[in-house]
Amino acid sequence: FVTVNGDIYVENGDQAGRIEKWRPGATSGELVVTFPGNCFGLFIDIRNHLYCSVHKEHQVVKLMLDSNNKSLAVVAGTRNSSGSDSNKLNRPCGIFVDVYFSLYVADSGNNRIQVFLSGESNGITVAGGGVPNGLELRYPSGVILDASNVLYVADNQHHRVVRVEGDSFRCLFGCTKKSGPASSQLYYSYSVGFDSQGNLYVADEWNARIQKFNLEIDSCGKSLRYSDSSIRPVLLRDVDIGLLCFICISRFVDCREPFVKLTPSGTLLSFRQNQHIYISSTIEVNCADLTSIAVEWSILICTSVCTNRLPFNHSIHTTSKDLFIPSGTLSYGLYRYRLILTATMHEHPLQLSSSSAIDIQISSPLLVTNLISFDTQFITYDYQLDLVLNPGQFSYNKKELRLNANDWDYFYYCRTYPEDPQGFQLFDNQSRMCFPGAWKYLTPDRSSMKISTSSLNLNQTYQLMVQMIHRKNSSVHSFGYLIVRIDHIPLPMIIISCVIVTTCSLSHENFHYVNQKSQLLLLSSCLGARVSIHRISWTIYVGSPVSPLDQTIHWIPYKLIVNRSLEEGFVFAGLTTNKLAVMKGLFAENHSNIYWRFEVSYSFLEFENQSQSYFDIELNQPPINGSCSIYPLNGTTTTLFTIQCTNWFDQDEIKDYLIYGQLSNSIEEMLLAHTVQSALQLYLPVTLDPTSTLQLKVKIRDEFDCSSEYSLPPVRVHPDVSNISQLIDLLHNDDKSIFAQIVSSIVQLFNQLNYQTMNEQVQSGIALTEITVTSLHQQPLASMMNVSILNIDERAKLHEDLILKIIDLSIATSTDLQLQSTILSQITQTSNQLTRNASVMTANKCSQLSALLKSIANTLSSEDTHFIATHLLQCAVNSFNGIYGSLQKRAKILPLDLIRTQEELHDDSEYQWHGTSAQFSFFDTDDDAETVLMEKNRYYQNQEAKKISNDLNQIISSITSTFLVHLNVGQQIIINTSAIFFSLEKVFSSSIAYRLNDSQIRFPSNLLDSNSTVLIRNILQPLASSASDHRFSAYTNLSRSLSLSILDENGTELNINTNLTDPIEFFIPRDPQLIMPSAFLQNSTLINEQKMSSSPFYFYLFDLQQTNPNLTFAIHLEIHLSITNVSYLLTYQFDPPKPLSSLSDHWTFLCPSSKHQSYLTSDGMYVHFLNNHQTSNRHSIVYGLRQLSTKEMQEFCYHNKTLDRTSSLFRQAWIFTSDYQIRMYQSACFYLDSDSNWQSNGLLVGSLSDHYATQCFSTRI
Repeated sequence: FVTVNGDIYVENGDQAGRIEKWRPGATSGELVVTFPGNCFGLFIDIRNHLYCSVHKEHQVVKLMLDSNNKSLAVVAGTRNSSGSDSNKLNRPCGIFVDVYFSLYVADSGNNRIQVFLSGESNGITVAGGGVPNGLELRYPSGVILDASNVLYVADNQHHRVVRVEGDSFRCLFGCTKKSGPASSQLYYSYSVGFDSQGNLYVADEWNARIQKFNLEIDSCGKSLRYSDSSIRPVLLRDVDIGLLCFICISRFVDCREPFVKLTPSGTLLSFRQNQHIYISSTIEVNCADLTSIAVEWSILICTSVCTNRLPFNHSIHTTSKDLFIPSGTLSYGLYRYRLILTATMHEHPLQLSSSSAIDIQISSPLLVTNLISFDTQFITYDYQLDLVLNPGQFSYNKKELRLNANDWDYFYYCRTYPEDPQGFQLFDNQSRMCFPGAWKYLTPDRSSMKISTSSLNLNQTYQLMVQMIHRKNSSVHSFGYLIVRIDHIPLPMIIISCVIVTTCSLSHENFHYVNQKSQLLLLSSCLGARVSIHRISWTIYVGSPVSPLDQTIHWIPYKLIVNRSLEEGFVFAGLTTNKLAVMKGLFAENHSNIYWRFEVSYSFLEFENQSQSYFDIELNQPPINGSCSIYPLNGTTTTLFTIQCTNWFDQDEIKDYLIYGQLSNSIEEMLLAHTVQSALQLYLPVTLDPTSTLQLKVKIRDEFDCSSEYSLPPVRVHPDVSNISQLIDLLHNDDKSIFAQIVSSIVQLFNQLNYQTMNEQVQSGIALTEITVTSLHQQPLASMMNVSILNIDERAKLHEDLILKIIDLSIATSTDLQLQSTILSQITQTSNQLTRNASVMTANKCSQLSALLKSIANTLSSEDTHFIATHLLQCAVNSFNGIYGSLQKRAKILPLDLIRTQEELHDDSEYQWHGTSAQFSFFDTDDDAETVLMEKNRYYQNQEAKKISNDLNQIISSITSTFLVHLNVGQQIIINTSAIFFSLEKVFSSSIAYRLNDSQIRFPSNLLDSNSTVLIRNILQPLASSASDHRFSAYTNLSRSLSLSILDENGTELNINTNLTDPIEFFIPRDPQLIMPSAFLQNSTLINEQKMSSSPFYFYLFDLQQTNPNLTFAIHLEIHLSITNVSYLLTYQFDPPKPLSSLSDHWTFLCPSSKHQSYLTSDGMYVHFLNNHQTSNRHSIVYGLRQLSTKEMQEFCYHNKTLDRTSSLFRQAWIFTSDYQIRMYQSACFYLDSDSNWQSNGLLVGSLSDHYATQCFSTRI
C-alpha cells in the first residue's frame, strides 16, 4: 500500500504477516508490525490505522500506527472460525476503508463483498449472493470505491471486473467469464485500483501483468467510459498477487485539489424531521490557473449502502455553496449529503475536483435544541439589548424527563445570512468571527453564552447555530438554529412562546405543530426597558392557503367565521392577560381549520403606539383509519390477553400505544401498559364482582404525541386463586410494563378480598366506620365471589414486598411516571391493609414523584399532568388514611404492626418513650402488658403519621406548583376521585366574592383589596387527622377534612382575615356511613301521665360535650311529628338549677309557618338549632316542650302575638294530643393549629348544618 507521502507498506515474503515500511529513497524497510498470518489485503485509512485481511485466520485486524499501543483489534470476522453468518468471514482477501471508516471486505470463500459499518461486528452484503439484482460472484479478491462511492470488484474466478452502483451492476472487463491472454481478457483478476485521473488498473494474476484501462473524457473533461482499445499491458515476471500499489500521477505540480469543509461536521449527525437543515461549506482554492468553479449537491438514500440518489424538488437549490433543506422535506431515514466541487483549469480539458460529505439521520422529534426560550427560528432583536443563548436550559428530550445540561458539549457557530463566503464560523475562532463585537460564556460548561449589547451590526441578519455533542457518546448530536435580524426597535419587543414546550414543535417557517386534542398555552413577554403596561389583548385568526400552488396564508378574524363572540372561559382564558389558554375544544370543533394565528397587542403608558407579535400554528392531525381488537373477552388473572391494532396511519409515524383501563363501577382510570409494537399481550386486573366489567381503551400516539383513542369491547376477568403464586413469580420480570400489569392484577384481587371481608363484617353487625375509612364516592358493598387466599397479615406483608419493589423502579420517561403513579394509587387503595412501614414508604415515594412532576411541569401536556397528579394525590391520601385510620379508630390495628411494636418494645431501655408527649400517659409498673403495648404502638403510629402529614403537604404543594404552569385566569382544575377532591381555580381578586364553588364555598365581598390574580384551592379528604391529644379523636374521626386556601400567583398562601358579620362560608361533609343518634318515640299518653303537675312543660335533659374549652359545639334538636298540624312552645336553659319547675330564660315557637325561626320542614320535622357560640362554656341543657292549643297556635303562629315572661303559656298546661320522636345531636367546626391541636375559635357553626354536612363560618383562612 502506498500512502499520499510516498511511504510503501509491504509484507516481507520471508515471514508471514511481517509488515515493513519503505520510505521514499530508502534502501531497507522498517518493521511496523507482525500480523498473525499472511495479509491478502492491506489498507491505511485517513486516521492512519493499518488494516490487514488475515486470509487463513478468517478475520480483518487493524493497528493504530500513531499510538504507542501496538495491540491488534479485530474489526471483522472471528479468528480461526470461518462461516457465512453476518459476523463471519471465509478466507478474506482485498479490503477498502472509506472516509466514514466503513470497511469493505472481499469475502472470497463466501463469494460476496461485505461492508462493516464503523463499530459494527455484523457485516452487510453489498455484492454477491444475488445482491444486487441477481449478481453472483466467484471468489472475489479485490474491492475498491471511487470518489462517488461506486463499488468495483475483481471477480477473480470469473476473470472479470464488475461495477456495482446502488441496486444495479455492470460488467466492465472480461465479461465473457472466460480466461485468456488477449487485451480484452483477464486470467484471475486479483485486485483493482485507480490513479488520480480515474484510470483503472487491474492485477491480471495468471497473465502476470497489470492492465490499465484509460478513462475516456470529452472536451469538457467529463468522464465517459473506460475504453478497451486503450489497454496498455505491462508484463511482469514476478507479480506479488497479494499487493497492488496505487500510482499517484501529479500532472500539474503547481495546482492541488480544492479544499472543502462542511459545517456542521461529524461522522453521523441527527436532525429532526420538523427541523430545517442548513449546511454551509468553506472552500479553499489551491490553484491560480482556474477559469471557473462549479458546485453541486447531491443527497443519497442510505439503506445497506448509500447509493440511490434522491431527486430534488424546485425548493432546493443544489448549485449554491450552502444547502438549505426545508423541514418536512425528507422522510425518516439515513442520508448522505455530498458537495462536489469542480475546478476547470485554464486551457486544459481536465478538471480538478474535490468533494466532502456528511451522513445525516432524519429521526423522530426527541431531542429538541433551542437557543432561546421561544421555540422559533427567526426573531427581530434590538441592537441595544444583550442576546443570551441558553440551549442548556431551553433544550429538551421527549424521551427523557429532564435534559441534564452537564451531559453535553456546546459548540456555537455564526454566519451572516443568507450568504456568507466564509460559511459557519466557530465562536472560539476569533480571527474569523462573523461579527466584531464582544461575547462570553456564562457558565463553565458553556451551556449558555451572551452576545453583548451593540456587538451585532445594525440592519444585519445573522444565523446562529449550536451543536450539542453528548460527552459520553460522541455519536449523539443535536443542532439548534436561530436567525436574528438586528434592528433599532423604538417600542418594547413582544415575543410569544409556548408554555408547554413539548406541545409546540416547530413545523415549517415559523409555524408550530400543535396537537388538536391538547390545550394550548401561550405566554407573551415584553423585552427591553422597563415600561408600564396599560393594556393587553389577544386576537385570534384562522388561515387558509391562497391557492394550492400559492402557500401564502390568508388570515381571517376568528369571530367572523363562527356565529358567536369570543367568550372568556368558553374556548379561551386570559384574553386580556399576557398568558392565553386555548381550550382543546376550539380545535376539536374547528378541526377542518388547519392554520391559526394568535396575535397579542400591548399598549403602554409611555408610548402612543402599540407593540404586537403573533404566534402561528398548524394543527397536527391524529392517527387515522385504524382499529384495535382484544382476545379473549373473558379470562382470569393469569390469562394473557392479546390486543392487536392494525392499519393506523399518521404522516408523522406511529410512536407508541398506551392501554388504559377502568372498572365499570369505578371513576378512576389506570394506565395498564405501554408498547411501541402494534400487538401486545398483557395481564389484566380482576373485575370486582360478577356483574362488573373492565373497560379498555387504546391511545395511539404519533411522534408529536397527537393521539387517537379506540375503545375496546368490555372484558370480564375472574380471579384465578389457584395460580396466584404464578402471578407473584412474574414480578421478577424486568419489563416495567409487565411488572405494572402483574401488580395491578394482584392488588385488584386483594382489594376484592378486602371488600369481601368488610361485607362479611357488616353483615355480622359491625359498623363500616369501625373497619375502614369510607371513600368520598362510597359504593355499596357488592356481593363477592367466595374466595379465600392469604389472611390479612399475609396480604399486608405482600403489600409491603410489592411496595419495596415499586420504590426501586427507575423513571426515564413520562410514561414511566404515569405507570408508577397508577401502581401506587392502586396498591394503597385498601388503606386498612397498609402497615405502618407501607404507609410511610408510599407517601415518601409519591412525594419524590410529585417533586419530579413539578420539575418537568413545562414539558408535559395538561392531560398527562392531570392524570399523574390524580394518582399521586390518591396515593398520598390513601397512605394518610392508612396511618391515621387506626389512630382515629376507623380501622383495626394490623397484627403485623403490633408484632413489630412488641419486638421494638423489648429493645427499648427503661421505656424512654414514656411521657415524651402530652398525648401519652405515664404508666406505673402495675400497668398490664396489653395497655403498654397499645400505647407504645400509638406512639410509633403517631410519629410516622407526622412524617406522612409532611409528605402529604409537600405533595399538595408540588402539585399546586405544577398546575400553576398549566392554569390561566378563569380556569379551574378539578380532581374528583374516591380518595380526594382537589380544586384549583385562578381568578382576579376583585371577582373572588362572586365565586361559589359547587354551592360549598362562599367568600365575602371586599375580601382582597388589590386587583391581582389569586388562586383558590379547595381540598376534601375522607378522613381528618388526629389531634396531638388522642382523647379528642372521637370528635373528628367521622368528619371529612376540608382545606381551603387562597394563594398568590407564586403559590404562596395568603393570610386572610375577615369578621363574622361578613364571614367565609363553607360546608364540610360528613361520612355517609355515620350512624346518627337514634330518635326516641314519645307516647303522648305516657307524657301526659309523667309530666309534673306543677309545670306545663315536659322536660328533656342533655349533657353537652365540653371536655376542652377550645372546642365548642352546636346543638340540633329534632322533633319528628306523627301529624303535621301541631305546634309547640319550646323553652331551654343551660346548666339549670334543681329541681326544675319552669323554664322561661329562652323560648321559641315551633310553628308550621316558615315565618318563624323554627318551622316545619318538608319532611315533617321541627328543628331547633343553637350555634357553638351560644353553647360555649355550657355543660348541660334542659329543653321544655309544651303543645299549643288550636287557639294558641292561631294567635302565636299565624297572628304573631307577642309572648312575654308573664304569659299564661308558662303556667297553664295543655295536654299532648299526638305522638312524636325526638333526637338531639351536636356538631362542630374545628381547625388544626400549628401544634396539631384542634381549635374552634373564630369558627361559627351555621344553622343549615344537618346529618350530611356541617355549615361553617370562618373569620380566617
